[in-house]
Amino acid sequence: MRLRLGITGKLAIIFVVFGAVLLVGLGVSAYVTGRTGLQEAVTAELLSMELEKQRALERWLTEARVDITAKSASPAVVEQSAILLSAAPGSPEALAAHDRLVAEFRPAVATETTLTDLMFIEVETAEVLVSTDAREEGKFKENLSYFIHGKSEPFVSEVYYSTSLGRPAIAAAAPVLAEDGRVLGVIAGRLDMDILQSLISQRTGLRHSADSYLVNAAGLLVTQPRFVTDPAVLRLSISTVAVQRGVEGNSGVALYDGYRGVPVIGAYRWLPEYRVLLITELDQAEALAHMAAFGRTVAWASGLVLALGAALAFAFARSFTRPILALQTGVQRVSRGDLEHRVAVKSSDEIGRLAVAFNEMAASLEQRTAEHRQAEQRVSEALAFSNTLIESSTLGIAAYGSSGQCVLANEAFGTMVGATQEQVLRQNYNQIELWHESGLLESVREASRSGTETRREILTASASGTDVWLDCRVTPFLSAGESHLLLTIDDISASKQAELTLQDYATRLEQSNRDLQEFAYVASHDLQEPLRKVQAFSDRLVNKYEDAFDETGRDYLRRMHEAGQRMQILINDLLGFSRVSSRAQRFAKVDLNIVARDVVSDLEDHIERVKGRVEVGHLPTIDADPTQMHQLLQNLIGNALRFYSEDSEPLVRVVAEIEGGECRLSVEDNGIGFDMQYLDRIFKPFQRLHGREDYEGSGMGLAICRRVVERHGGSITANSTPGKGATFLVTVPILQSRETSEDDA
Repeated sequence: MRLRLGITGKLAIIFVVFGAVLLVGLGVSAYVTGRTGLQEAVTAELLSMELEKQRALERWLTEARVDITAKSASPAVVEQSAILLSAAPGSPEALAAHDRLVAEFRPAVATETTLTDLMFIEVETAEVLVSTDAREEGKFKENLSYFIHGKSEPFVSEVYYSTSLGRPAIAAAAPVLAEDGRVLGVIAGRLDMDILQSLISQRTGLRHSADSYLVNAAGLLVTQPRFVTDPAVLRLSISTVAVQRGVEGNSGVALYDGYRGVPVIGAYRWLPEYRVLLITELDQAEALAHMAAFGRTVAWASGLVLALGAALAFAFARSFTRPILALQTGVQRVSRGDLEHRVAVKSSDEIGRLAVAFNEMAASLEQRTAEHRQAEQRVSEALAFSNTLIESSTLGIAAYGSSGQCVLANEAFGTMVGATQEQVLRQNYNQIELWHESGLLESVREASRSGTETRREILTASASGTDVWLDCRVTPFLSAGESHLLLTIDDISASKQAELTLQDYATRLEQSNRDLQEFAYVASHDLQEPLRKVQAFSDRLVNKYEDAFDETGRDYLRRMHEAGQRMQILINDLLGFSRVSSRAQRFAKVDLNIVARDVVSDLEDHIERVKGRVEVGHLPTIDADPTQMHQLLQNLIGNALRFYSEDSEPLVRVVAEIEGGECRLSVEDNGIGFDMQYLDRIFKPFQRLHGREDYEGSGMGLAICRRVVERHGGSITANSTPGKGATFLVTVPILQSRETSEDDA
């Protein structure tokens, strides 16, 4: 007997079979999709957490760079550093400067600050002269990266292992610059690694097994993992898949066994600027725990739906109108704004596909609406963030429309212009008297015409009546298609006053130098006349009345005559010293070969008397004062011939070489030499290392040499060993600037 089924039965059987296949497929697909989605969600969470920690790390390191830069630029630190370096070691001035620097450093290393200690390192020797940790003083840091880089710019080091701390460390450093730009030293300090530990471990406890930590390029732990409490772990290295890939410069997400031997999902990110690896991990068991329950739920739900579907198949088959009514209801609800509403799909025919299309349409509308709301939220948050930045800025900030009406102003702007924020917002810059008088209105109109930023410094008065200098920047921009102007102002009164004070000090110093030179010349010149009379009368006593004196009297006359001659030499040398600047000639091309030949000719009698020899190599042509170059070589060669050893004939070698736009002139002798501890002393006026009974001279020759070289923008020094001769080294530019030549003349 052939079974005859009606359309309801056929549809019921088809529905049951189709439902079974569909449910199994959907269940498996849902499980796979759910597991993949959950894994992606966990990955996104780990990446988000890792990005947050990276930003926190960068903010922390930036704060450290800002802190160390601010401390190095502190006027008190610069002043005390200069005093410390100029004072003799161990002197009261040096000790006082040391204590003041320690006092300046203390607040920066107080509790809850970025730095744990601060030190001042001398730039030439790399010695720690001042430190908040007294144990560091006297140590040398010449090979440490933060000292090497800190001499030229603010610098935060890579993570390194500190032997003194017994743990990883990071150091920040910045140069201490004098007013003339010289590097006085380096301020350096170690960062508080406990803060770094707190930044990295923050929020990782929101999940039971979540963990974050840093690893350096050698695989050593930089911060303490959550599940290892022993601090000794910071001396150990770990080798996981994340560490192996990360230290090679890679970033990503992987499934692997963590440092505890437990399977984890880990996100790793290599930070090349700091050469550290940031790892964030979560146990796979915790991350995918919901999938097992979800699989059982899907299986039970699939069986239940299949059973219910078989029972309801007949009713569904008899009611084709229900899907249509459901679609009608769905359209009405969506039209009223209920975008979350979905129509139940109970068939795969045309009506079912129509329901699916309707659901997709509703889902698309819901997604677009959600994206639009998120975009609005981001815009709102960005505006709030911008407003916060503007209001908290120490700069005065205001924006004006094309008509000149103020549309935005922060409190700092009102304070600088002597008005309240509300008063500024009611102003139109075309009607502000200050803008007309100071020329700021002209800058505003120029910026509007050219479309480029203009800048002007204006002088105004504060609410208390004192003068205030403001640095004003006017920047045009477009908003909603309309031209606007952004005005930022900064109070530069302090720097302006400092500039004026410096100019006044420089003027008074220049006048003082001129007065001092004139006094030295006049005083020396006026001493000549009475000295000539003393010498003349002493000569007459010797020539006419020598026989009238006994031996003691003649000895007195001889001493008086010799003293007068020494006085004459001293006055002439003093005049020569003052004339280096007061009677200088314009710089011109000077062939040093000709100068050296003339000097040797002038010293010919002296050379023959001491049976010496002067060898002159090939010398260059440079921009110089020819008279002063002659004086320089004559003093250097004359000294070399004067201070010779009795055991050998005097030999003087004069050579030169060109290097980097400079002439390096060397005068070498085989004389008695000197102890290098007296190097600075020999270049000072009237300084002698030997008695006048042993060697003639006034002690002014090398002082004149030093002044001549400094006038030419160069330097002079010497190397010597007692009994083995001396070498004087002079470095001067080959070419002098036109301004220098005119100023000196």
